Amino acid sequence: MVIFAPKFLSGKAREEVPDRDGYADEQDEFRRKVDDDDDELDNEGKDELYWIHLLEYEKTRLRRVYAARMETLCPGWAAAVEDGALRRDFLEAVHRCLDGVHLRGVARWVDAIEAGEFRRLEDVLQMP
Repeated sequence: MVIFAPKFLSGKAREEVPDRDGYADEQDEFRRKVDDDDDELDNEGKDELYWIHLLEYEKTRLRRVYAARMETLCPGWAAAVEDGALRRDFLEAVHRCLDGVHLRGVARWVDAIEAGEFRRLEDVLQMP
């Protein structure tokens, strides 16, 4: 049984739709650079942070759709995913240690697990 969501759906959860008007407009110096290069995506006059937050929101919604569809196709899928969460997080922690960037975050996750707090690795790594 497949208990992993597709990799493209991974990322930070964002529950609220980003308000386009709440973000700064794109700065002129960056807009001119994009105008000179036709291969670049157009930010439609908005700061890049807006597009990052919009992508996080859309991925959050897609993860829910994916989970609901998988549960329909394979009853018990959600329970299997939950049961395998610690195992997947352990494997992900090993991979994160290999790149050496997230060593402190992985150590915090291990400390939490040893203390009986079963938090997801991704949540611990996103903590400041």
